[in-house]
Amino acid sequence: MKIKKLKSMKKRFLSLLLCAVMLCGFVPQGTMAASASTGGDVCAHHVEHTEDCGYSKGVEGSLCTHEHAEDCTIFETNCVHSHDESCYPNETVLDDSTTPSKAGEASPTECTHVCGEESACTTKKLNCTHSHDENCGYVEAVEGTPCNYDCPLCSELDNEIEEFSLRSEEVTDFATLKETIEELTSGSTETISVNAEKIAFDSTITVPAGVEVTLSFSQVTIFEPNQKDLSSLFFIPEEAGLTIGETTTDAYRSTWRGYSGNAGYMQEALIESKGDLILNSGIIGDWASSKAVIALDGDKSLFVMNGGQIGSSDYYWPDCAVKLDNGANLNLNDGVITGSAKIGVHADHQSMFTMEGGLIEKAKDKGVLVDHGSAFTMNDGEISENGLSEIWWMDAGGVNVFDGSSFTMNGGEISYNKGGTGGVCIGNNVDTMQNAYKDLDVLPSNTPAIATFIFNDGYIGSNTGYDKGGGLFVSANADVTMNGGSLSENTTEVGGGGVLIQDGYLLKYAGNEKKPVTADDYPKVSMSEWQTRFPGRFTMNGGSISRNEALGKYTQGGSAAPMDVDGDGGGILIWSNEVYLKAGEIAHNTAKNHGGGVHVKTVPYHLSLSRVEIRTNKASNEGGGLWFCPIGISDIYFEEGALVTGNTAVNAGDDFYTVEKRKDTFTTSLGGQQSQVNGILYMSDKTLGGGKVHWYADNHGDRYIAGTTPEEDVTSIYNRTNAYGLKSQLEQKDIDTAEQLVSLIVVDNQAESGGGISANGWITIGKGPQPIQVTLSGEKHLLDFEGTQFNFSDEVFRFKLTDTNLPGTLGYSLSKTTSSSEVIPSSEPKIGAFSFDINFSLPGTYTFDVTEIKGDDEAYQYDNAKYHIEYKITLNADNVLQESHTIKKETLQPTQSTTEVDKIVFENVHAPKTSVQVTKVWNDNNNQDGKRPESVTIKLLADGKVVEGKTLTLTAANNWTGTFSDLDGYKAGKKIAYTVEEITISNGYEVSVTGTAADGYTVTNTYHAPKMGGITIEKEVTGTQGDKDKKFHFTVTLDDKTISGTYGDMEFTNGVAEIILKHGEKANATGLPAGTGYTVVEKEANSNGYTTSSIADKGTIPENSSAEVKFTNHKDGVETPKPDPTPKPTPDTPDDVPQTGDTSNISLWIALACFSVFGIAVILFGRKQRHKRHK
Repeated sequence: MKIKKLKSMKKRFLSLLLCAVMLCGFVPQGTMAASASTGGDVCAHHVEHTEDCGYSKGVEGSLCTHEHAEDCTIFETNCVHSHDESCYPNETVLDDSTTPSKAGEASPTECTHVCGEESACTTKKLNCTHSHDENCGYVEAVEGTPCNYDCPLCSELDNEIEEFSLRSEEVTDFATLKETIEELTSGSTETISVNAEKIAFDSTITVPAGVEVTLSFSQVTIFEPNQKDLSSLFFIPEEAGLTIGETTTDAYRSTWRGYSGNAGYMQEALIESKGDLILNSGIIGDWASSKAVIALDGDKSLFVMNGGQIGSSDYYWPDCAVKLDNGANLNLNDGVITGSAKIGVHADHQSMFTMEGGLIEKAKDKGVLVDHGSAFTMNDGEISENGLSEIWWMDAGGVNVFDGSSFTMNGGEISYNKGGTGGVCIGNNVDTMQNAYKDLDVLPSNTPAIATFIFNDGYIGSNTGYDKGGGLFVSANADVTMNGGSLSENTTEVGGGGVLIQDGYLLKYAGNEKKPVTADDYPKVSMSEWQTRFPGRFTMNGGSISRNEALGKYTQGGSAAPMDVDGDGGGILIWSNEVYLKAGEIAHNTAKNHGGGVHVKTVPYHLSLSRVEIRTNKASNEGGGLWFCPIGISDIYFEEGALVTGNTAVNAGDDFYTVEKRKDTFTTSLGGQQSQVNGILYMSDKTLGGGKVHWYADNHGDRYIAGTTPEEDVTSIYNRTNAYGLKSQLEQKDIDTAEQLVSLIVVDNQAESGGGISANGWITIGKGPQPIQVTLSGEKHLLDFEGTQFNFSDEVFRFKLTDTNLPGTLGYSLSKTTSSSEVIPSSEPKIGAFSFDINFSLPGTYTFDVTEIKGDDEAYQYDNAKYHIEYKITLNADNVLQESHTIKKETLQPTQSTTEVDKIVFENVHAPKTSVQVTKVWNDNNNQDGKRPESVTIKLLADGKVVEGKTLTLTAANNWTGTFSDLDGYKAGKKIAYTVEEITISNGYEVSVTGTAADGYTVTNTYHAPKMGGITIEKEVTGTQGDKDKKFHFTVTLDDKTISGTYGDMEFTNGVAEIILKHGEKANATGLPAGTGYTVVEKEANSNGYTTSSIADKGTIPENSSAEVKFTNHKDGVETPKPDPTPKPTPDTPDDVPQTGDTSNISLWIALACFSVFGIAVILFGRKQRHKRHK
């Protein structure tokens, strides 16, 4: 009894102790922070602190690393020894008789105690004089200030939470989970704890509108479909929300699968949302669906990812991990998006994606796709290792921005991606754009909109491109601005290790002699019109493009044998006129062939540079600093120009080299149009800042030798086209001055040719001369047909100026391409003047043609001459443009010829119209035989040739008279001779024409009555077997096909008659024109045993008599017996005919079927038993 009581008391004590411990949890506690407050009232609607919200981040303190030394301590002595008897002389040994007073009078003269650390009398005391400095690492903690931003949306949500009490439900199966969620009413906020190993979805769970659901997990839980063709696991409508995981550090997390074997799989997305979705923890998309893991639709949808993982690299990969459509929003703050068969994040149709952190990795095709007016902002995070196996022609493994979309990069990293382009692609496919619009005369209004990229900060590096740029591809409808950041250590198998820029106008090198450029290789529209839609624009205001490489070894990502290709532009490769390299650094890049730092791929592309430093670059062949190919053009000015020095080349041109120009190659390359290829347009002898540049020849076999090679006067080598290498020498003070003015640095790059910068196109460095305007004028003269010039009245004539320069040629502009003549009555009333204004801004050779536009005044013969004008624009010593020109006249009539002339003159001959009258006269005794036709047709001939479309129909109704009117009087300066002819049958009429074109023509038809005759055809049958009752068929054919009607016994149609005769019969045709040829044919001739002979079966109709034709058919011999019409009976079917049907024993087949049914039943029973055990 006593023991039980003690146990009872013990239980009560423990219960009270437990209650006390629990109550302690409610006591307010003070907290000591190791670091200062970080604030951070951010939400889905206020994702980044601003100056307005007042937030400042606290600074966590760091401890001092100073270690105390000897000089940091002092010693203090405080003796703790108490004297004993050993410390006194023997005579003062205390005994019982000694009084206390006597003892105190004794001295401890025998004491041997010494104060020290060992006796504990002396101790060390810290007395450090150290003051904190940068060496000790001490940082004082600074407390941050909190964010004062009051989010109206979150406040509204907080109010709703206050209005409705939080409920917490725990579910263990799908049915309970679905019922719990779908029975919630609007305004509810529910936290549901899932306590199950697996939730198998039989249908989609829809979160009701106005409801916020949070899923927490009491254990690791798998969500997966239990039905085939299930659309999604969860659907979130507008104004509803789902949060997965209460925090990012949940102990238990969920795994969401889109496939569970044959039991169930997804068709669309695991989660479809038009509302709010928050992911704090869990893996969404392990065994994902075929289309997307998470699909967001509409501008009310928002997905905030604070942690967890979307996708898996171990199982089935979806086409897209996260799909945003129609204005949807994604905020990626943390977590991992991984393992998509195609795309990691796809933002489409005005959607918005903001990346504050996290990782997007291992998408087979591309990490991010931004399309159709969507926007992507990257502030932090990483996009890495995408494009693992799918090698697309141009798409980037990292980020792709198409069709009017935008990308702003303020931080983060895009690295180790692979694809046609490695890191980032801006703009649609250049080949697709050119193929779609190349053959159009006018670009349509619905071309893809310009895509933009603003690169402010961050890192784009270690990416690999197989067909396009390694780091960045600026394609067609693209506009990229680089203000900062680093674009480094990227690689391409072809050209553009760091950046490749293409506008899509010309995709073929214009200097290839074996494969010259033709009109089929570039669009019909002008380059300026093309660039309004497809600018291929790249502006560099800062940042670094460094340590990139163009390999020139194409393997299609390792899938093909290596093939040597042009490895140009280690840093930047340019196929565009809109590249502006204003500031920043291009350094340590490498190209296999041309342009270690920068390369302009071909004419007609033009790059302008200013305030640029080109130093310490290297070439293994020619042009350490600058190099220009056989069609490359350069003009270098000192004002805002360049500092070019200190570069090296192994074979020639340490600082500058231009290859000998091939004018024939260039002329052939672009459709055979004539143009002068200029090599060095102009080269200044002053550096940036005005210092003197001493240029020295540095050529193959004749390298520069200090103190030996004479200085070159480069200002006199304008328009030089032969090979030329140069080395520069400057004084240090001039180098120092120039460096203070430099904004763009191109240093330490290397290539075979053009270690720093090279061009197959045109490069201008510095500020060129002022443009000039040239007026091209011409005259208009009017002549009569005698060649006499006469005055203008109110006539207006128009002329056309045709641009015959190569497509994309720079340096000129036209104010108009058509002009009308204006008379000058006060001075020269016989002269009409016209003019064109042409503006020239660069030296070069320019060509144009001038022709007259044929008017609609048929009284004039318009001049078909063509004038070819060639302008040569040069630069004088004062940096002023000057012009000279030649004019050549090309004529086609009477023969083609070209003559150089002094001025342009078009001469128009006044050629009045004329007419020709025709009258028909009949000489047939008033149509006595009725042979006159109802109408006749008259044709017109000009100089003996029929004038197409000019005929007259004469009848009794128009009194057999008509007129050819509105006829040209002259042709090629000669009067036209008009004649007429009648289009008619003879029918006994003879035609004669009298008169002239001026007086009119008379066409007389005289009738001559024809002479007649006939034809008689007789039939005779002879021989013992001849059948005299047999009918024989004959065809009578006349040469005159106009004969139709009944003539005696015969009916003719178009000169052909058919008759039937028996033995002894005759047929007569009378009244046939004498002299008409005939042919008679018997259809049964020489058939059925008959031998046929004829007399006069061919001939002509005699005059006043008949042609006698006779056919005789003869037949002898024994008659062949006729076959028996009665058929013989058909024999019976033989025994060896194959039988049909199967008479084999079917017992065996019945037994096998029963056995199969039994086996299936056993399997089904076993599965049912196992299912019960699992439950």
